[in-house]
Amino acid sequence: IDTSSRPVRDAFIWIENKVVGKTNDKGIFNIELTPGSKTIRIIADKFKTYTETKTFYPAKDENLTFVLELNTIICTTCKKEYPGDTKIRFCTVCGTQLPRE
Repeated sequence: IDTSSRPVRDAFIWIENKVVGKTNDKGIFNIELTPGSKTIRIIADKFKTYTETKTFYPAKDENLTFVLELNTIICTTCKKEYPGDTKIRFCTVCGTQLPRE
């Protein structure tokens, strides 16, 4: 989910440096994991990469929720910040073209 509790669709899920799938239209992804410590990374367009290491235990089902934060676009000239999902192409303060990923 994002910081407004909206689902993030098409987020790629990495576990132990391997892509294991992506979220559906409801922001949900299901997987069965073996017990042990796993590093989870979530990468979604316009959001900061999320990384967490979590220990999973045998015979314990878990529903995990991860909150993704929007990237910030910063004007290279005047340093004004815009949310990562902005449609604005030029800085509203100085007119500089905003950097895109």
